[in-house]
Amino acid sequence: FLTEYEMSGLRQAFALAFSFLSIPYIIKKDIKSFLITVIIGSSFHVSILLFLPAYFLNRIRLTTESATFLMILSVSLVFFDVSGIV
Repeated sequence: FLTEYEMSGLRQAFALAFSFLSIPYIIKKDIKSFLITVIIGSSFHVSILLFLPAYFLNRIRLTTESATFLMILSVSLVFFDVSGIV
């Protein structure tokens, strides 16, 4: 039998898999299929809901400077406790 820790990892892996499965729908701009895939993935782990903005971020053109800023911002979130938000 799996422990709670191992089950949590499996649930996260399934949610991550569903987020990867939704990427083609972002490229095709098929919001209905994208939302269905994300909702199914959220039944495994709620963290996939953080992937919802990816559909709309696909339309934004980024310069090198803004992409660098966003990467630094994303990495800096590692140092803050955001577990209460999710």
